[in-house]
Formats: sequence, C-alpha cells, structure tokens
Amino acid sequence: HDGIRLITGRLAGRVQQNHCQSFLSYYHLLMRDGSEAATEWRYVMAALAKSVSSFLRHANHVRALVDVMLPQLFAASPAEPIRIWSASCAEGEEPLTIAMALEEADWFARSRIEIYASDANPAAIERAIHGRYSAEKIRHLDDTMRDKYFVKETAEWQVLPALRERIQWRV
Repeated sequence: HDGIRLITGRLAGRVQQNHCQSFLSYYHLLMRDGSEAATEWRYVMAALAKSVSSFLRHANHVRALVDVMLPQLFAASPAEPIRIWSASCAEGEEPLTIAMALEEADWFARSRIEIYASDANPAAIERAIHGRYSAEKIRHLDDTMRDKYFVKETAEWQVLPALRERIQWRV
C-alpha cells in the first residue's frame, strides 16, 4: 500500500494539470496515440524514476568487473568487443564510474570496449549527457580521481568530454 501511495502522490499533480477527473482518465490519456501521450509519458517516467546514486557507490562491484570479469571475457574472445550495459543508469554515475575504472586499468588501450547506459527517464539521461554533478555526488572520489576526470565549474563539477564520450547514452 505504501508503494501505491508513493506513486499516486508523485502523479497526482499530473492528473490535475491534465484536467483528468481520476487516475483512470489519466490512464486513458496515456494510452492514446500521439504526441500528447508521448509527452506525458516523459512526466510519468520522471515521477516514477526517483533514483539515488553517486560515484563509486558500488566500488567492490566495479573492481570485480575490472579485475575478474573483464580479464576472463578478454581471454575467451580477445578479438570481440566487450560490451557493458548500465541499465537504469539514472544520471550516469555508474557508467562513468565504470569508464574511470577501465581507464585507470588501461582497458581501453587493450581491448575494444563499448559502454551503453540507459534509463527510462529522459530527463536523467539528458543530465547524464551534460555530465554536471554536485560535490555530494562525487564525494567518494579522492582528489586525484576527481581532478583527473572533472573540472570545477561554479557550484558543480563537469565530467571531461573524453570520458563522457566513451558511453553511448539512450532512453
């Protein structure tokens, strides 16, 4: 029941803004073909996809990928590209963390690596593409890593284009 209250709370404003009398009529709006429904789905995904992330949030998982899984994949098929998909990547912290770890371990020089990052929330992907993060988001990075991959711009940190461009971003 808490999940239903959370979802209805996040979408209640959209129901009112679209002059729908109920969530059922809002559902019917979403099920229509056309640009109005497509636009509205973006609001729905943004409302439902409230994710929390930061750089190096799952450092042990990234280390296992870089130090254990990639060597095994590369040994099994050295001519094939290694493809990594960060599904539900929010604003891009996870795939950028992976790209930094791969860069640090010199994997991009050793193998063809393709990193894909996707999220259902178009606004989150847009923020990931721009690559600007608060100090809170990068708090787990030591100064050396931060200064190697980010540039301070007023109140935020801008990820360097060379790193951001290693990732193919998709909704």
